[in-house]
Amino acid sequence: MTNILSLLRPARPAAALAAAVLSALLAGGCGESTTTPPPPPLTSELMGVSGRAVTWTTNLPTRGAVRYGFVAGRQDHLAYPAVAGGGDKSYGTTHVVPLLGVPPQGATVYVRRADRAQDGRFFVADEETLVLDPFPATGPLLTFTTLDVQFGDAHVLRLPTEGRVVVIDAGSPYESLNEETAPRHVMRWLDDRAIDRLDVAIGTHVHADHIGGFVEADGDGAAGLFDRFVIGAYLDVPAVTETRTLYSRLQVMLAERGIPRLVIASGMTSDSDPAELAWDNLVDVVVLNAGAQPAWDGGDENNDSVVLKVSYGEVDLITGGDCLVAGEERILSLYGGELAGVEYFKSSHHGRDNANSAPYLLAIAPRVAVIPVAFAAYYEGADQGAQDTAQTLERLGALGADVFRFDAADPLGHVQDDRTFWHTNFVTDGISYEIRIEPSIWGI
Repeated sequence: MTNILSLLRPARPAAALAAAVLSALLAGGCGESTTTPPPPPLTSELMGVSGRAVTWTTNLPTRGAVRYGFVAGRQDHLAYPAVAGGGDKSYGTTHVVPLLGVPPQGATVYVRRADRAQDGRFFVADEETLVLDPFPATGPLLTFTTLDVQFGDAHVLRLPTEGRVVVIDAGSPYESLNEETAPRHVMRWLDDRAIDRLDVAIGTHVHADHIGGFVEADGDGAAGLFDRFVIGAYLDVPAVTETRTLYSRLQVMLAERGIPRLVIASGMTSDSDPAELAWDNLVDVVVLNAGAQPAWDGGDENNDSVVLKVSYGEVDLITGGDCLVAGEERILSLYGGELAGVEYFKSSHHGRDNANSAPYLLAIAPRVAVIPVAFAAYYEGADQGAQDTAQTLERLGALGADVFRFDAADPLGHVQDDRTFWHTNFVTDGISYEIRIEPSIWGI
């Protein structure tokens, strides 16, 4: 099958064209034109499928990815090339992208090849139907899910070898939609996947929209995640800038329920501190930030946020809470040279412009970023989310990153419709990776 994708600049009206030519003649003299020629149209040609990998060529260097799904017209997966050699971030004319979500017995898959050119243009081919033959199963998968919890954060890391579960933040008991609070929403998501044990729980910092769901479910003392699930251990920071009521109650609950409290600090790793961080023998963890620092000088407790780098094979992700520019500067001073090459980045402080500084994003240079920003669409109108995160979106766009938000999954062509927001799943076999979005079960 062959598909040619062309993007042609619309023809200029004759009068406008004549005026432009005259202006060029007057400006350049002697008929010398200074008009910059338009970029050539991009063409893309499918070469075939080998096993689970889609191969195609482009006439211009692009970053290639594949939108795909199992229902015509619905591409809810976005697959990226293997990381080795920088293939996922390099610009080239030959593209090979494996589809991790296809079962080993093969399947009919609906794909749209996607290419981002070096000048920022994003091209998507027409939908094609591919029938994939049986092939070996993938290796064990790591999945990192960012859940839609309105205002706040909640993330679930499912580890590859033994299926252990790490929950990072749990939303706020004071946020609700359709009579369901954020923690109950998280609980329902976990129940639907038959998860009844959280091997590790982490509260990134003391704010209610991050740790509240561990303590209570709906603001009136109803059972939160600590009461609903078996908790293997709680990872806490060595010091906080400010103690808040929910955080004080959390400390009491840990003692009353016999949940081990393990303290983590910047610089700890799964190798150096296995009791706290050796969650899976195939996964490396580094603590980039955790807890108040003397340099904060009574500053914003957002900077206390736990920030982690998690690595599986060749694939890296960075996640954390609401670390602001001061916290990012400290991370850069300690680990700047170790941040490059990250595939997935959970943006700091909901993507706001008091975080996600240009030097920090440049050091990370992620291929994919997620912004938990749906609160703006809920409370201030759909356009406000883009306004609040405009600076971060611009910086990530300049780096050629694909950006997913709760209210928009633009690389997959999905935009919030006043009913559906999106959970974002980052899935990897340690070699390549993909994003899978699912409609938020909140309100559906």
